[in-house]
Amino acid sequence: MASLIASLPASQSTIFFIVTPMPIMTLASPTLKQIFTAVTKASRTYSEAQIHFQFVPEQLLHGTFTDPAFDYSTSDVCCSIYNRLLVPVDRIMSRFLSEHGVRVRKYFQEPAFTLARPIHSKATFVRAAHASLDVLDRDTFLHVGYQVSQCGKWILAACTDQRGEAHDLGVWLVQTPGESNPDSEDVSDEVFLVQKVWEFAIQFARKANVEWRIVFSKLGAIEENELESWINCIDSNSRALRVSSFTVLSVEPDAPWTFISTRRKISATKSPPIKVQNLSRSSSSAKLQPRNIFTDITMTVFATSPYDSIPQSYPPSFADLGIFLSHVPEHVGASDTSGSEKSHTPSLPHPLPLLPRSSTTLICIPTAPSPTSISMLHLHLLHNVRPLGSTSSAQDISCLHTAITHNFHELAVLARARWRLHVNPALPLHLAAVDAIRIALGRDQYGIDISDSA
Repeated sequence: MASLIASLPASQSTIFFIVTPMPIMTLASPTLKQIFTAVTKASRTYSEAQIHFQFVPEQLLHGTFTDPAFDYSTSDVCCSIYNRLLVPVDRIMSRFLSEHGVRVRKYFQEPAFTLARPIHSKATFVRAAHASLDVLDRDTFLHVGYQVSQCGKWILAACTDQRGEAHDLGVWLVQTPGESNPDSEDVSDEVFLVQKVWEFAIQFARKANVEWRIVFSKLGAIEENELESWINCIDSNSRALRVSSFTVLSVEPDAPWTFISTRRKISATKSPPIKVQNLSRSSSSAKLQPRNIFTDITMTVFATSPYDSIPQSYPPSFADLGIFLSHVPEHVGASDTSGSEKSHTPSLPHPLPLLPRSSTTLICIPTAPSPTSISMLHLHLLHNVRPLGSTSSAQDISCLHTAITHNFHELAVLARARWRLHVNPALPLHLAAVDAIRIALGRDQYGIDISDSA
C-alpha cells in the first residue's frame, strides 16, 4: 500500500474502498485493528496527499443487487464520500515569491448542503491592534461537544461551526494511572479531560481567522470539579486568543418532563362542513408563480425562554429505581449475594446538582399524539466569560442563551438531513456525532483493548 500511495499524484483525490465483512466489524477484532493501524500510518505518512479510506459493510454490496431497500444506504455512503472530499482553495497573491515560501493552496471541507447564510451580510469593523481578518463572520458560534464513554475509557469530542460548514471528530484514551509523563505534573481526571477538549477546540478554531464565540457543551451533567476545571482553563489560556466569548453548557437529553392532558373530552358530534376558499385558484394568485415550501410534519419543536430557577435534572439511575444491577448475574452463594447487594445500596443523601445561570429547553413533539414519545433537550448555561482583549460588545446572558438554543435546533435539523444518525433527533450536529460514537463504542466495551487514540 505504501508504494501505491507514493506513486499517486498529490493534486488529485484518491479513495480506497475497504469492504468489511460482518465477523470483523467489531473493535475487538485483531484483523480490524491491523487495518486501522495501516490506515492511520498511511494517513500520517502522506498527510499532504488527498487520500481517503472508506469502510463499506459487506452486506451493503450484496443487498444492493437483491433488495431495493439498500439503495437508501447506498445514497448515504455516496453522500458521506462527497462530504469528505476536500476542495482546493488558492490564495490570491500579486506575484509568486518563492517555491519554499508561504503555501498558496489549502484544502477545506465543502459539504453537499449547509445552513443558509443571511440574505444581507453585515460587515463589522473594530479598532484594535490585532483584529480578526474576517469582517462578515465575527461572533459566529463554534460548538464543541464532548462526553466520556460508558466504560469510562474514552473521551469523545466533536466540533462544528454555526452553519455546519466544517466539522471534526476526536477520540482519546482517558488518563491512565502510572502512565503519565514523568516530566509533567499529575493532574486530576477532570483537568485532563478539559485540557484534551480545549486543545481540540483551539486547533479547530485556528483554521479560520474569525473571532469566534466558542460554546463547550457536555452531553450529560457537569459536576462541580469539572466546572472549576473549565473556569481555570479558560482564565489561564484565553488571553492570547481572538475569541469573543466562552460558554460552558450542560446538555441533558434523558430527563424529560411529564405532560398531563387536562383537556376535557368532547363528544363526537358531526359539524357541518365549512367551505374554504382555495387560494391557489384565486385570480390574484394565478398571475404569480407560487414558491414551494417544504415543511417537516413528523414533529413540532418548541423552545422555552431562558429561566434560572430550576437546577440540573439528573436522569434516574438503577439504584434510584431499586434495580441494583443492570444485568442478570450468574448464580453465586448466599454470602456473595448479600455482599453484592450491600455494595450497590444507594447512598443518601444524593449529590445536589449545580444551579445554572440560565436554562432553556427544546421540546420535540411528534405527530402521533402520545405523551410518552415527547423528547426534550435541556440546555443549562453554567459559565460565560468574555476575555479581556475581546473587541465585541457585551451581550445579555438571556439573549446569548436564546441564540444558542435556536442554533442548536438548526444544527439538529441539519444533522437529520445530512447524516441520518440513529440518535436522539433533538441533538445538534456535534452532539449527535458524539452520541453516535458513544453507541458504537458501547457495543464493544467488553472487548476493546486499543492503545492508540484516534
